[in-house]
Amino acid sequence: MGNLAIVTDGSLIPGKDQIADAVVPFYVQYEIEHGNTSILSGQEVDQARFLLIQEGCRQPPTTSAPNLSDFIQTYERLYACGYTDFLVLTVPENYSGTFANAKAAFLDFSENHTGVRIKVIDTGTTVAGVKYLAEEAVRLRDLGLSLERISEKIEAARGRIELFVTFDTLKYIGASGRVAELAEHRRGETAKRYAKGIAAKLVALAHHSPKLVLSVRGGHEKILGFSLDFNNAVNRMTNVIEERELDGEIRRCYLYQSQAETEARKVSHRLNYDRRDMVFSTVEIVEETEIPLALLAVTGPKLVAAVCIYDK
Repeated sequence: MGNLAIVTDGSLIPGKDQIADAVVPFYVQYEIEHGNTSILSGQEVDQARFLLIQEGCRQPPTTSAPNLSDFIQTYERLYACGYTDFLVLTVPENYSGTFANAKAAFLDFSENHTGVRIKVIDTGTTVAGVKYLAEEAVRLRDLGLSLERISEKIEAARGRIELFVTFDTLKYIGASGRVAELAEHRRGETAKRYAKGIAAKLVALAHHSPKLVLSVRGGHEKILGFSLDFNNAVNRMTNVIEERELDGEIRRCYLYQSQAETEARKVSHRLNYDRRDMVFSTVEIVEETEIPLALLAVTGPKLVAAVCIYDK
């Protein structure tokens, strides 16, 4: 273990994912009956309870990054255990203030502690992608590699991770502000008008939110499509993943689902079957049983998500 601590943000579930030496959770805010605001983390409310809160609250829950104090307290606790080097893995810098807060907190912490070092890495992903990088960091640490060498290898590995999500509704991601950013983020004017136009037509036809298929790789989003039907949207997501699989790119695929067990089972079945050779695929399928609350706050209660780890 040495003196290097592996720290992640709330992409991992505090108390559940014990890969890292510490998890600094996100906050989730929601309004209750009389307009009061409560703040919770994965340590205080489990997934089932959160889904009930999400269904019953007046406005969709929103998320916020762990603050400087949260990080400083984590560094202090780890330092007291003998750690002097810190590798911190966070969600993309352009999504959250987590990356900046982790670095700023260490500046304050280092003023009172000599001989400490840190590397904060924007993982470009979340949930199982961060889990995979944390596993790699621990493995490399166990091999005796330095903070610098581990950081280099983790930076290289972050580009081999892609997150796919199928949203049943845009209500929650809309409340988070991400829809507007998706429409404007690195897209030409023609593409912007096309995406907005399609979304508007779907809403008008169906009288409810379109289903969105989205991918994130290296911190950059890509809209893969819209659909009136959730099952069709999941199929669209699976088609893209299957193309990667048939090209032999995928090493491991983590599957998440909430209120979509049937759809997720179909995804797993398709990815476990290699149509070229009529044999089972060599892709390792990992079915995750719990979803961090910060992700559910953005996706809403129904989703299918996959995190693919590529060989290249």
